[in-house]
Amino acid sequence: MGERVRTRLRSQDFAATSRTFNLLGFSACVRSDADLVPELVELLWAPLLSDMEPEHVFTVTQSPPDINGIVAWHLHLDALHVVSAPALSIVVSHLLWEANRQALENTPGHALLHSAAVTSGEDAAIIVGPQGSGKSTLAVALVARYGLGYLTDEAVAISPNGLPDGLMVQPYAKYISVGAHIGEILPEVSPISDPALVSLLGELVLVPASSLRAESIVAAARPSVVVLPTYIPNAPTKIQVLSPASALHSVGQHSYHLARDTALVMDTLAAVTSSARCITLTSGDLDEACQVVLDLLSHESSGTAS
Repeated sequence: MGERVRTRLRSQDFAATSRTFNLLGFSACVRSDADLVPELVELLWAPLLSDMEPEHVFTVTQSPPDINGIVAWHLHLDALHVVSAPALSIVVSHLLWEANRQALENTPGHALLHSAAVTSGEDAAIIVGPQGSGKSTLAVALVARYGLGYLTDEAVAISPNGLPDGLMVQPYAKYISVGAHIGEILPEVSPISDPALVSLLGELVLVPASSLRAESIVAAARPSVVVLPTYIPNAPTKIQVLSPASALHSVGQHSYHLARDTALVMDTLAAVTSSARCITLTSGDLDEACQVVLDLLSHESSGTAS
């Protein structure tokens, strides 16, 4: 962000400003005419907050009523217009989406997957799949009910072999997006329930990472297990062990920036799928699905994996 833009944004009056949040390689704060927006942001990204100077600034502003008495809300990133809408909840939804997109765009040198990741000790299980596959619910159950560590949801960043630490899943403790009935499935989980904050979320049901379990936020871990889940109500639990080639093909379909960073992404994912235990998991029982992942990680931790 240019210094002139930074100076101009600092000089403007806003109801509230958030602390800086660090999303992988992207750092920003939010300044808003609505004081609840920075409050929501700080709750959603609590483990990722710092007092550092942000590189970028989101602004959420309200324009005066038009001749029909209708107001509009506007979202800008570093003074560049992102979206305008009559409802603040729509603008907040775009803010969360755009912040995550910027995190992915500003984290070069990593393979990025549409996945969740949890840990047991130094081993990470990457849970890969499209929306509706049950990956977020599986991840949050493993953390909240079974005591695993939480790395991330929706955006897994894997450093390649060439870096000093080798293959590692980087921590990105963002909020988790879950279904509306998560309380019936996992009473241990606490989505945002404050009516004032819920009104900003529209149809989104979000679980802050800081609410999962004390000390659940963990550091980077090596990718030792890859799970591709499919949730089917009342289905028996079945697993299929994947060959490295099959796993690479399946996981690659859920990668970001494959066309742009083909060699880096494919080389990194090939290294992951050739060294990790990779399975597909079909289940209609959440606890049984969790036990499969726990058993796989237990094998890795004990060094008995073949």
